[in-house]
Amino acid sequence: MAMQIRRTATSDNPPTGLVPGQLAVEMADPAKLWVGVPTAIDSSGRREIGFPDAPADGISYLRKDGVWIPMTHASAALTATVTLLTQNVLIDGPSIDVGNQGTWFVAATAVIAFTGAALSIVARIWDGFTIIADIADVQQQNWPMSISLSGIITNPIGPLKLSVAHAGNSGAQMVVSHYNTYVPSTTRQTSITAVRIG
Repeated sequence: MAMQIRRTATSDNPPTGLVPGQLAVEMADPAKLWVGVPTAIDSSGRREIGFPDAPADGISYLRKDGVWIPMTHASAALTATVTLLTQNVLIDGPSIDVGNQGTWFVAATAVIAFTGAALSIVARIWDGFTIIADIADVQQQNWPMSISLSGIITNPIGPLKLSVAHAGNSGAQMVVSHYNTYVPSTTRQTSITAVRIG
């Protein structure tokens, strides 16, 4: 049985009554191609072949479950010194609330200043429940330390945050900037950033 390819020059005018396997062309901008399918597959009796362009609004998009999702990002930096008072207890630093949907790449850096004996530090990025990444480091006496970590999380249940704990040096501090005499001043040394990737 021969089937004619239907066509229209009217934009956003999907065809009706297509026979399974029959094609229809929408000759507009952007152009679209439709194919008839059994109603058990799609109640409309048609499916668009391919997918439309992402919105032309200057934003980068991801494609997920048949829809365009903005490729958003967020970041935060520590705004005041945080003293790590209690040994082996995680103290929260900067955090960002990205909602509870999507897959996110998260990266963070903590700068720790201290005086006295060698310092052992554990840092974590997480949502308060799911651990994205952990790292531990030991630094020699009276030297500042910088530790960075990254990972991926899907559907976080809370704000993404950077937390730090010390083991045995109550003078340790998570700082905004250890070298604040530079010009321009560096004020984002302890920070967290998340980029949606899915």
